[in-house]
Amino acid sequence: MEDEQDLNSFLDKVNNVESIVKGLASSDDQTAKASMSKADEFIENQNIKYDKTSINKSQTSNQSQSQTQESIDQEAFCKSLQLDAKERAERRRKNEEIANEYKDQGNKYFRNGQFDLAIAEYTKAIEAAKHIVVLYTNRAQAYIKLKNWNACISDCEMALRIDEKCLKAYVHYSKALIQLAKYDEAAADSNKNSKDYEMMKTLIARCNDNEIKMNDTITALDSLGLQFGNASKQAYFRMSGGWEILHNNTFLLKLWNKAEVNKAESGLIAAFIRMITAAIENNERNMQILLEDYNFLVIAAKWINCNIEEVIAHVMIIITLLVKESNSCQGILFNKLQEQSRLLENLTNISCTNRKFARIGLGIIKNLLEHERFRSVCRESMNRCMVDSLSNTLVNAKKLKGLEDDDILRFTSLSEILLLIVTDDWFRQRLGKQSFLWSGIANLLKLSGSLEKNTGDLVYALLGLILNLSTHVPENTAIQKFSNDILPILIATLPTINEDVFERLTRCISRLLGFNANKSLSADLLSKIFPTIPNNLDRIATLKALSTCLIHCTKHNLDAAIQYFLDYKGTAENIISMINHNDDNVVGNSCLVLSHVIEYEKVSQLFIESSIVDDLLRIVDSNRKNVVRKNAGIALAKLSQSNSRHLEKLRDLHGIEIVQSLMNSLSIT
Repeated sequence: MEDEQDLNSFLDKVNNVESIVKGLASSDDQTAKASMSKADEFIENQNIKYDKTSINKSQTSNQSQSQTQESIDQEAFCKSLQLDAKERAERRRKNEEIANEYKDQGNKYFRNGQFDLAIAEYTKAIEAAKHIVVLYTNRAQAYIKLKNWNACISDCEMALRIDEKCLKAYVHYSKALIQLAKYDEAAADSNKNSKDYEMMKTLIARCNDNEIKMNDTITALDSLGLQFGNASKQAYFRMSGGWEILHNNTFLLKLWNKAEVNKAESGLIAAFIRMITAAIENNERNMQILLEDYNFLVIAAKWINCNIEEVIAHVMIIITLLVKESNSCQGILFNKLQEQSRLLENLTNISCTNRKFARIGLGIIKNLLEHERFRSVCRESMNRCMVDSLSNTLVNAKKLKGLEDDDILRFTSLSEILLLIVTDDWFRQRLGKQSFLWSGIANLLKLSGSLEKNTGDLVYALLGLILNLSTHVPENTAIQKFSNDILPILIATLPTINEDVFERLTRCISRLLGFNANKSLSADLLSKIFPTIPNNLDRIATLKALSTCLIHCTKHNLDAAIQYFLDYKGTAENIISMINHNDDNVVGNSCLVLSHVIEYEKVSQLFIESSIVDDLLRIVDSNRKNVVRKNAGIALAKLSQSNSRHLEKLRDLHGIEIVQSLMNSLSIT
């Protein structure tokens, strides 16, 4: 747009289209009818013309003279044209039939709300017949449903090239423009902001001027970056050649091709990044241009690897913005990161080695990994460029003698990142076998337990990492060795006030006990977990872990378990509470724990005045899982053998026959 009048005219036109669209969507019949008339009038007044041919009808004098001299069999020529026309018409007819079949299928998907599948069918139809307008408007409507405004605009523009009076294209086009750039705000403010637009235009021209000095370019870039205040100005930047600065500015062009950046150029880079950060913030179209048309990630990978802190900081700021924005450009970003993995590699290295940028760098990596699509698309790049550096940084924690505040934050982020990575089975198997990694985790837990500082988040992340790494690895010497070192530390941490940490802690202990047969741990563990049972009856995951720990303790150190039952009040009540729980795992585990200790008479006497016989018999005669009924039957049999009073009660309830029937059905001797 050359002047204020053109700008206002354009923005008024868009505003007019939005008014028509809102009217068409009105539930009031008269309003909708009036808007339809306005739409017809609007289309009639448009002067959009497209040259639909690429035939050059002009002829030079030499060509005319040559054609005059050349003898042509006119009749043969006409027949040839007719034959060619028939063949083309037949091909066109067949292609249109194919396209209509795809369109009909796409319409079915659209009506069922399967918009991705509808788009795929419309795309096939367009490939078969690129001249059918309705295919583009249908696909544009599907893109609107998915809020892919840029794709909708592209299809509408194509439809208008074919038929400049296509009302559907105008309607969809206006909807997308309104959502993408909020041009209605620009229309309302165009009069009072016209000077701002002129200023932007002047600054863009100045940035494209190769006659000015570098310092003047920096000033112009910074001034331009301050002009962005809303989406309409970001759009004006795009329409006024703002992105051409990247191609036209001599100083920037030199930077693209240089292997290294010097201190004198850092100010230019910082000003440039500040400007494009303002241009892309909350603007998907500008973000898409930056990623696709200008290959910015290649430049960012080089700049983030320089030794100038100002440059690194500004690159991280714009990468944070690119990663953090939840928009349609994330797919483009992830694909580019897979193709150009150097940025991931350099970002990971600086995050792991430079303490000053570790927090923001690890934050970027975590934000990336939280997207399942990134983990899928960039799996190869993660393996090649990220995983080793990240795990080695945690390995180095084994050398630490203490933890500062920034260490706690850094290793918390690092543990959370590795936890996201090992959700992938292949990465879990690979990292789980690294004994040095387990050593780093053990030392961090040990240091965290000895500090008065708030290390809850770090401990929680480390426990999550342990749980994930120890999943489905029955034969893993690294975990076996680690369990010997870390179990005493974990048990010493019990109990903890934080319920979420306590849940993970008990789950970790129960998991690692499976790799450890150290009897000496049982007595201490029993005294820590039994008192916590009443407070965790409603927390099933925690209760499952506690019951699993009790199985280990009573199985591997029976003497200590019996002594604990006899020495501490409340153990019988706690076991009965778990036996009467709703969860099969808790009930089955509790029955198994009881079967380990109940055949000792002194222990069985603790349950004389309780409802234990009734409770176990009810489980045996229930529809619970066979393994649960089996454990209850074994516990009940041992209980009745250890004390005559329990046997008498079982007889009174006709329970012997029920237990015997269960044993026979399950072939238990």
